Amino acid sequence: MKNVLLADKIRDLRKEHDWSQAQLAEIASLSIRTIQRLENTGKCSYETLLSVAAAFDMKVQELTKLLSNNENNGISLPGININMKWLTPSRAFFIGITAVFPSLYFIMANLLHYGFGFTLLTQPFELIYNDKELFAVYNMVAPIVFIGGLTLAIFLNLFSIISFYIERKGEIINTSIKLRTKLLNFLVITLSISSMLILFGYVFSENFILR
Repeated sequence: MKNVLLADKIRDLRKEHDWSQAQLAEIASLSIRTIQRLENTGKCSYETLLSVAAAFDMKVQELTKLLSNNENNGISLPGININMKWLTPSRAFFIGITAVFPSLYFIMANLLHYGFGFTLLTQPFELIYNDKELFAVYNMVAPIVFIGGLTLAIFLNLFSIISFYIERKGEIINTSIKLRTKLLNFLVITLSISSMLILFGYVFSENFILR
């Protein structure tokens, strides 16, 4: 029977260390196929668990207790990580910072323009504003690029550092949330939320404040 608890635990520990499966296999002196099978099924020998525990500098009992939980019909529903194995904190950061860039450029360009008279960065926008067809397209695309990009950055980075578990043992249901302290991911989340608030404030001032 598949041991979801152990499989997810090994995967989460590896991601916390920002290791690939190949790196974990090398450090634990195991084959990459053994690591892949362990993360997919949670099945392995006790000797394999000893090697993996040593690689993570932890007691093997912390892993073997997950085996006993599985034998007692424990059910784990780890949520996002089971469906998004590719989403490591480093990948979420690079995707997120790319998605945030258009909004940051727009905000900084307008800040420098209206605050300091520096117009170089706003010249591409001026060209768009002066062309009716381009401006119509811009009005349709901009909300998707700006708000969509910021939303994507927030959720990807949030899901890459948070794991939510629901475990059932008989009539008892336990829940837990694990948060990884990844500063770069927190930075992307903070930048995204701040940029979104600034953009909403800009839209409000442009459309609802009387001039």
